Amino acid sequence: MLPHRPGIFLVGYFVLKNWLVRMERENALPRIIVRDMNSGDEHAIAFDEEAYSLGFGEMREYDTDILRFTYSSMTTPAQVFDYNMRDRTRVLRKTQEVPSGHEPANYVTRRILAPAHDGELIPVTLLYRKSTPLNGTAPLWLYGYGSYGISIPAGFNTNILSLVDRGFIYAIAHIRGGEEKGRRWYKTGKLEHKNNTFRDFISCAEHLIKAGFTTKGNIVAQGGSAGGMLMGAVANRAGELFAGLVAELHEVTQRARVGLGQMAELGLGQVLLLGGPERELDGVVTVDLVRAHGGDRTGTGLQDGDALDAAVLHEELGHPELLGENGSHHATSLISMSTPAGRWSRRWSESTVLGVG
Repeated sequence: MLPHRPGIFLVGYFVLKNWLVRMERENALPRIIVRDMNSGDEHAIAFDEEAYSLGFGEMREYDTDILRFTYSSMTTPAQVFDYNMRDRTRVLRKTQEVPSGHEPANYVTRRILAPAHDGELIPVTLLYRKSTPLNGTAPLWLYGYGSYGISIPAGFNTNILSLVDRGFIYAIAHIRGGEEKGRRWYKTGKLEHKNNTFRDFISCAEHLIKAGFTTKGNIVAQGGSAGGMLMGAVANRAGELFAGLVAELHEVTQRARVGLGQMAELGLGQVLLLGGPERELDGVVTVDLVRAHGGDRTGTGLQDGDALDAAVLHEELGHPELLGENGSHHATSLISMSTPAGRWSRRWSESTVLGVG
């Protein structure tokens, strides 16, 4: 039996004739633990880089001393190893090919901790070229998700390298709502604690500025789906920190006019907590929503065919110039929505942010 240890999440395990092998995660870092079933001795497989991603390979033999696992990092392409659990040696079997070429030695992967508003320490993974200046002049791309207990791995991604090769520092904020630091990390980033997710992301941005990696107004933030809603909260609360935000949203945009009953299909708790706690006045609940960019959508999140609703909304807001031809709009904007009557409030964020949906 494995005793419970706060902050440690059991990712997976399997049993061989002489070995019990498990993968666990602590402080956003995975590790593989090998236990000798005869002696009870345990050891962890060691790795040199500060942040990385691990996975179990396919195991077809029960009576074997060989463990197959996969390894990658922000700098190292995916590799397949055979590890001898008895003599603790490993053999590299395969490395992911990068057709355009890749030299891991040209890049640096780092793991730092950003202090949160309540004293928690938020893991942040960094990737940059060795030649990138660390004096605050480099632009920084900050990614976050923080929902559903999904942990963001520090794995290899050639798309990220394209940014980094152009001088960006790339950062992943392992904020509450994921399970990077165990089940508690998830539970303290959902429902009535969802504000921790938003505040953690802002704390990461502030710490990266304070640590000299970048400067205020020189950060681009990105989040998709639930992370796209995170972008809406961040834009409302600390928009001055960012040069731009990429808010990748789909379903909420398409169904912005639905009532509270239908919102349950989209994840009511997240929608209500997007811009802060919901507000009730005269029996009407008002929540904040973010509208994603799209050529077939208006800047309000309404479909182009919703001409009547769009016209009413634009007249009420007093911003007819926000619409382009055919009702298209190419910036993410923040508005408020009142339900269940389906009417819109007058509040409009003047500081629209660039994004894609």
